Formats: sequence, C-alpha cells, structure tokens
Amino acid sequence: MNVKSYANPTVNLATGLLLSLAVFLGSARSALGATRVWTGGSGSSSDWNYNWNWDGHILPVAGDDLVFPAGASRRVNNNTYTGRSFRSITFLSTGYTLRGENIVLTEGITANFSGASNTVELDIALAADQTFTCNISSGILFVNGNINLGSHRLTTFGAGAVHLGGVISGSGGVTKNGSGTHWLDGSLVNTYSGQTRVLRGTLELAKTSRDAIRNGSLVIGDNVGDAESAVVHELHKWQIGMIPITINTDGLLDVGDFEDTVGAITFNGGKARSSATGLLQLGGNLTVNASTAKAYLEGNVYMGSGTRTFDVGEATAGYDLTVTAVLSGGGLAKT
Repeated sequence: MNVKSYANPTVNLATGLLLSLAVFLGSARSALGATRVWTGGSGSSSDWNYNWNWDGHILPVAGDDLVFPAGASRRVNNNTYTGRSFRSITFLSTGYTLRGENIVLTEGITANFSGASNTVELDIALAADQTFTCNISSGILFVNGNINLGSHRLTTFGAGAVHLGGVISGSGGVTKNGSGTHWLDGSLVNTYSGQTRVLRGTLELAKTSRDAIRNGSLVIGDNVGDAESAVVHELHKWQIGMIPITINTDGLLDVGDFEDTVGAITFNGGKARSSATGLLQLGGNLTVNASTAKAYLEGNVYMGSGTRTFDVGEATAGYDLTVTAVLSGGGLAKT
C-alpha cells in the first residue's frame, strides 16, 4: 500500500519565517560591523593589515569599530587601508599615534583616558554628522590630519582637550560643546563654509598663519549657560574672516592681545572685547537685539574709515549696550 505524507504547512511557514529572520539578523549584524581591538602583537610590523596586530588575529573590515586599549604594543601604528570606512575609533589608553592612509568615519572618535594624549594623523572624511569626544579633563586628543566634513557637522565634546590641527574643508559646520577647552590650530587655513557654533566651554583659535574660521558664520553661546560660559578666544592674529557673528547672553568673543577684523556683530546680550594691547576691527555694523541681559563692548575697537551703525534695541536690562572700549576710526551712528 502506498502512503502519501503531507508536511504541515503551518510548520513550513514558521520555519521559513525563522530562516528569513536569521538571514535578516545576520545581514544587520554584518552591516553594523564588529569591534576590532588592537593588540600590536605582530613581531615584525605595526601595519593594520597584519592580523597578529588584532585580537583574535582577525583583520578589521569596512564598518568595524576600532578600539585601542591599555596593555597593547606598537602604539605608533600605520593604517594600510586607503579610504576604508570604519564606524568609530575609541582610545582606552594613551601614547597612541595613528598614521597612514586616509579613512572615512561614520560615528566619530571617543577618547576615554587621563593624564596624557593620543594623536590621529590620518586624513578623515565624515560620512555622517558625528562627534569627536575627549571625556576626561586631563586627557588630550590631537587630530592633526585633514578633515573633510562634506555636508556634515562635526561636534567636539567633553571635559578634555581636543585639538583639530589639520585643514577642515567641506560645506558642513563645526560645533564646540562640553566644558573642555578645544583648539582650531595648526599651520594651514581652514576652508569649511558651514556655521561654527560654540555652545559651552572655550574654543581657542590658534592657526599660525590665519583664518581658523574663514567662512560661514559664527554663533557664540546658546542663551542657556552662565555669562561667559561659551568663549571664542584668539591666540594669534587674523583668526576670523569677515563673517557675521552672533553673540548670545552666555557668549564672549575675545581677540585677546591680537588684531582681527570681523563682519557684522549681533548681540543678544553677551560680550566682545580685546585686551589693552589688542584690537577688534568692525567690518560691519553692530546690532543689539532686545534682551534680558546687557551687551558689552570692551578694549580697543576700530570702526573702519566710514560710519558704523549701532542699532540698539529697547529692552529691560537697563543700559542695553555698555561701551567701555576705546573707539577709533570713522564715525558712529546710533539708531
């Protein structure tokens, strides 16, 4: 007698769904990448393409997170993967210098260490908005390679020091946040064209040539912090281009002992100043919007050869604009 056997269609459907889910999860895990931890265990090379330099002897691939921990050897090492896209770089100890070919990043750099520094000399292209973070106040993160923002925004964050020493280019912008002091330094001009924002802490402008912030616009403060809790400070002359600047209640623009010419300034409270030997040159008019906080103009201010308009809104702060600066140059028209 012949007996026909019929599979349970419900079981087949469930099995198919499970297989599909397994394939989906495997694809998602592959898309997210893995974490690859540097050991520096190779006996002959500091290159990234030697599998003995990575935990488990597994080489990193595109999309992976790269971790540089305590206890590893060959802390000065060399990326041999030209243009490879990694998700992130994390430092858990100090003394690292990353050199070699350019990379692409999607989720930034995190530095969790204290008492010393790490240096990234790789050129970096951003594939998304992201953050370079130095979390601990005694830590220093140097990113000395060139950074191509593309159309994305780079935020520096943390209580530690972050130095961006290469050329920053692209149409995107830069945000400084966190309590630490961060630097735009190095020798070559930054060319990025997006807006620069300083939300908290101090941004030091220290290009040895000029133009740490050449293009776009500059916003100092976010009307949230205490007075002078968001600071832009110059350590060399001619650090800011002829761009519009907005200074909010918690903002301070300080050219220090140096000379710089900026575009129009809009105050929503806040302060702009030079030292007794510095000089802030106005390349545009000055606007004071109505605010609950006073605006201050201090030090030495050169108004150019023409007439500058000071348009001061009426608010509840008593004197809306207090000028203790020594004014020189052309005339002043108050509206």
